[in-house]
Amino acid sequence: MDAVRRITDPPAHHFFGYYEKSPWNASERYLLAHEAAFQDRRPTAEDTAGVCLVDDATGTVEEVARTGAWDFQQGAMLQWLGPDYERRFVFNDRADDGFVARIHDVDDGLVDTVEHPIYAVAPDGETAFTLDYERLDETRPGYGYAPIQSNGDSGSDADGDDGSDDGDGLHPHPDDEGVYRIDLSTGAATLLVSLAELAAFDPVPSMDHGVHWVNHVQLSPGGERVGFIHRSETPDDRRWLDRLFVVDADGSGLDCLHSGFVSHYDWRTDSDLLAWTDHDGEAFYRYDLDGTVDPVARGRLPRDGHCSFSPEGEWLLLDSYPDDDRQRGLYLYHWERDELVELESVHSPPVEESSLRCDLHPRWDRSGERVCFDSTHEGSRQMYVLDVADVTSSG
Repeated sequence: MDAVRRITDPPAHHFFGYYEKSPWNASERYLLAHEAAFQDRRPTAEDTAGVCLVDDATGTVEEVARTGAWDFQQGAMLQWLGPDYERRFVFNDRADDGFVARIHDVDDGLVDTVEHPIYAVAPDGETAFTLDYERLDETRPGYGYAPIQSNGDSGSDADGDDGSDDGDGLHPHPDDEGVYRIDLSTGAATLLVSLAELAAFDPVPSMDHGVHWVNHVQLSPGGERVGFIHRSETPDDRRWLDRLFVVDADGSGLDCLHSGFVSHYDWRTDSDLLAWTDHDGEAFYRYDLDGTVDPVARGRLPRDGHCSFSPEGEWLLLDSYPDDDRQRGLYLYHWERDELVELESVHSPPVEESSLRCDLHPRWDRSGERVCFDSTHEGSRQMYVLDVADVTSSG
């Protein structure tokens, strides 16, 4: 296994964002990246970040656009567009009257503006799914965007993964907000499932306490189903109830796979996914849409890592949260052989606010031979690549 290679350089900070999308295009020449001038506070409504192409052959980092809709956890939702994943990519931006999505071509530049932001894009590149980013910003700081009419007060919370504002002033579960389907060619938006519908779906008493929201929208590999986490404030010190939902891409077949605690998840096929939940004690579980639930490598895998499957679904890539020495691990797990391989361990300097932490958020290339992750172990936020072909080729 080759050494970790840094592909972006200071003084600017560079990162890709979340873990379940690939930064590489189909030919693996370019990686998408954000470039920021700071990392010590949350972005305000006035702050912009560069949208960059990292040339994997030459090492050059070229800014091709700027965005006013971004955060340090998921960025501007940079992602290549199918079905070829080669030239066109999409990202969120801020306009005078709302958030939008910009579609760029590597050769032609800006080619279209969609009058709604996106979260996850279907493999055909024609349909996207999204949520209310202002609501998300208020309920889950660091994952949404500062409001359009706002000075972008950055707030504060402790170093961890559980910071949340109380959402005062928000309607608890409106019938006109939730998960939306976006037609990228026309910009038309359709409400797929509303917060009111989710609040009425097999409710439990704690859900009457406060504000509801959705997060972590993700499509199954073939684009047939949409997964998302429905959260609601609770009256106890746990602060929210998590429910893992799936729904068909046309809005039918709404189903709750788990209610209780849900964290990171990834689809393995169109009919099953892996999620960290408290189904029978906290662990990773495989949820089959036929109703089967099985624990996976209980006690062997890192606790609640950001998990994603290799392109062929054979290997699981995941990271860990900092241990007592502030080290974060990077791992591969072979699904069939129950084989765990530690790839790397890097230092994670502490931060004063949870939303500013730099999780590794590892993600795959298109061939399953390299992984990319974000890290601050050298003092600034940068992107790193590690060749894992000698491990994955053994599978």
